[in-house]
Amino acid sequence: MKIKSNGAINLIYILVLLMVVVGFRTIISERQKQISMMYERNNQLLEELKALQHKKEILEGILLKDKKRINGLEEEVERLRVIRARVTAYSPMDNVSGICADEDPSITATGTTPTIGVAAADPDKLEYGTKLYIPGYGNAVIEDTGAALRRGKDLRLDIVMNSHKEAVEWGVKELDVILQRRN
Repeated sequence: MKIKSNGAINLIYILVLLMVVVGFRTIISERQKQISMMYERNNQLLEELKALQHKKEILEGILLKDKKRINGLEEEVERLRVIRARVTAYSPMDNVSGICADEDPSITATGTTPTIGVAAADPDKLEYGTKLYIPGYGNAVIEDTGAALRRGKDLRLDIVMNSHKEAVEWGVKELDVILQRRN
């Protein structure tokens, strides 16, 4: 009898053990399906990440080109600025009119020699040292001033010529003058 009761108990143990094993296998099978699904999702996300990284590289390239273009345009705007000015001419060394210099006609207001390329302006409107490009004249630097240039609200420039005749021939011109960046 003992054998039978032990056999029945053993059979119960075996049945319970089989149920536990089947339960674990079901759980393991479910977990394997979940892991497989997670691997698939992970692979999808990796592909999406690669695509996004590629798009990011493309956009960064476009952005870099645009930044360079914008910087170039900003530098150009900073370097060049067009202003409208009334431009006359004077010849301090050939002072026929007698109004070309307050004291010494061989020295500008900044202490330089008046030569071709020197311009006079109201220093409150254009600082001394400002570089200009004047159509029909060329490059000039503000190094002088004069009473007539400080009148009114309009910008007035006076450019140095070699002779009174050249100054008279220049006359009075309304011009678009390019202010250049100071270096």
